[in-house]
Amino acid sequence: MRRRTFAILGWLLAAALLGPIETRAQFLSDYTSTPPFISNTVAPNILLLLDNSGSMNNRAYQTAFNTATTYYGLFDPTECYSYSSNRFQPDSSANSATPGTCGASYPWSGNLLNYASMRRIDTAKWVMTGGICSVARDGSGNCTRFKGQDSFSGSACCRDQTQSVTNAQATGRMDATYIPAGGDVFFHMVGSNVNLRGNFCVDNDSTAPGSGDADCTADG
Repeated sequence: MRRRTFAILGWLLAAALLGPIETRAQFLSDYTSTPPFISNTVAPNILLLLDNSGSMNNRAYQTAFNTATTYYGLFDPTECYSYSSNRFQPDSSANSATPGTCGASYPWSGNLLNYASMRRIDTAKWVMTGGICSVARDGSGNCTRFKGQDSFSGSACCRDQTQSVTNAQATGRMDATYIPAGGDVFFHMVGSNVNLRGNFCVDNDSTAPGSGDADCTADG
């Protein structure tokens, strides 16, 4: 008799376990991000740490230039620029949705300028803040003109680096005056030269200006 009783109880228990269980939708209010015994809560904060190690002074783009690739940075990659008075000025007319070639009045491609001049730290600053505003902001706090880093605390800030594009890639993307009749176009960033930090030199060979040269024309 006891065996039968146990068998029935076991069957009833199994039926209860295997039977349907009530389910319902879950809501965020069912949970809490703070222990229930804490009465005063503080809104969460996000701390972002920007890497400032030596590798951040490397060029942002290390692979060969590709005309089909969009290179982001302080310059608008779809914009064309003119250069005068130590400043690149964008074309005020509408630009295409994708990077392309430029005309004689605004010969510099923003896409090529980003490829040639951006360091990793420049790109990180651009993503985080948009860059350094070089003019007074408008009433809404917007900036209409940015500039790259132009103040450096020491030689650790910069490195000597050279990037190049082919003659065909340069044509229609930069001032034709600086494109050699044959061969590649070279862009030098000379961080060891205090006179050239924050600048890049355009050249027809891979020999960069020396650390003591006054300007980009020193090596011919």
